[in-house]
Amino acid sequence: MRFIALCSLSICSLHLLHPYREIHTITEVLAYVTPDTLCLWDIDNTLIEPDNPDGYGSDQWVDALISHCRQQGIAPHAIWNTIVPHYYTAQHHIAVKPIESNTAEVISHIQTLCPTLCITARDRALHKVTHRQLHSVNIHFKTHHTEECIEIPGLEHPCMYHNGILFVEGNDKGKVLQAYCHCHGITPQRIIFIDDRLKHVQAVEQAILDMGIPQDDCICLHYLYTAPKVHSFVLHENLIPEHFPLIRQEKDSPH
Repeated sequence: MRFIALCSLSICSLHLLHPYREIHTITEVLAYVTPDTLCLWDIDNTLIEPDNPDGYGSDQWVDALISHCRQQGIAPHAIWNTIVPHYYTAQHHIAVKPIESNTAEVISHIQTLCPTLCITARDRALHKVTHRQLHSVNIHFKTHHTEECIEIPGLEHPCMYHNGILFVEGNDKGKVLQAYCHCHGITPQRIIFIDDRLKHVQAVEQAILDMGIPQDDCICLHYLYTAPKVHSFVLHENLIPEHFPLIRQEKDSPH
């Protein structure tokens, strides 16, 4: 009996520490929106994805390249520098599509109900192409400041706000949110955050709670619509960029 009680207590404690929720469609966000909400969106695999059948330019493509770099013994500090030129090239050339057919419609509707921002892991060097990609699928985020472009101080890596989008660039998304709110004297009463990556959901969740926002008003949503596609991704040889430092299978090798 004592063991059962302890187990129950542990489960309750875990729930309190991890109150994030899972959603499978974007319309599920609407149930949490109130006028006093600040709604924060991830971009890749949450709002948009590459409009090609093999995943070239996607987050899962980048993750697979990172994995291969590790397998080939490339030093951890050199991996991103190895991949980034190819990632930038991909972003400048791919077309994108909304994750769901109604993504743009839902975003637009929520923007009539409460303030919205994007908080993306992308680098600030991609700010122009990011806006272009979003606009191409009729998703628009507007600036909430006189300045269109603002550097966010007090972070480990450079971070920029540009026309409604925070470009995290290697920083923790939760710390970026805290720094952004501190920099502009923003004290949200309620925050919704939507991201397909659990690590970002958990980081932002903890940051929101650390900001003193009650748990009931900390709505962190792990978006799982793209999870099957991400988990089934295969890095075929044609997706390895030219001159990429990975061991390729010889085309004339026996099968």
